[in-house]
Amino acid sequence: MGKHSLINALQSRDGSETAVVPRIQRHAAAIEQISDIAVWTEPEAIARSLRNAQNLYSLDAVTLGDGYNVAVGCRQASSPGLGPLEALIQSTEGAPLVELPLPETVIDTPVLNVYLEACKRIKTVLDDRAGVAIVVPDDQALQDQLALQEQSEWAQEVLIHVIRAFGPLEPDLFMFVGTARQIPTRIRPIINYFGAAIVHVSTSYIEPGVRCLTTEALNELPPNPTDEIERPWLITTSEEVGVGTNVSRLGEVLHQARVRRG
Repeated sequence: MGKHSLINALQSRDGSETAVVPRIQRHAAAIEQISDIAVWTEPEAIARSLRNAQNLYSLDAVTLGDGYNVAVGCRQASSPGLGPLEALIQSTEGAPLVELPLPETVIDTPVLNVYLEACKRIKTVLDDRAGVAIVVPDDQALQDQLALQEQSEWAQEVLIHVIRAFGPLEPDLFMFVGTARQIPTRIRPIINYFGAAIVHVSTSYIEPGVRCLTTEALNELPPNPTDEIERPWLITTSEEVGVGTNVSRLGEVLHQARVRRG
């Protein structure tokens, strides 16, 4: 288990090794009773919660970001002074973006600065014990979160700047989440340049060998077929683990998924 398992799984992708990487950030923060605002403003609190979640569930990697961080950064770049919680509400409710900011300015927003610092800290405290996966929206999800139409090129440029900002920190994996059918071809070489792997978890496409545990599976309801992929090389979740998910139940589900692994 741990980073060794993650690296082997990412390299082979044949089910001979399985990495357990649930989307855990919100749940990790809830366990530590971190306030909603601290999740967006305090890198030390973010890193501490992820470190403790990794230890609690024996995760092979922790996930940094909940899929909305980039959208929040875009809104802060578009409306300087906008708080992260207000930007999050606008994104979840589908409020139109005020104006398109220059893609490079998104990296200099408060929320991206916080998460870049959190990445540095979690990499330090985990060391070789577990990996780090950066969760980002795919280009279609980013457009949806910002209520944009036909702005794929702009969304891709934003994502490229985000990847270039996180890449030198040497995350093990970029996990794209959302609704797109594929990751744009222009993005893959940039991630490869930094030596990181790519995984896409989408409502339109899930990579072969990736087992996505659903909310139903985590809450003792009948499993979804996506929970039952044979010989998975990666076990994750179809969405962020809920803040109220029972700790014992989640630990049991992750353990059983690792033991069964096809």
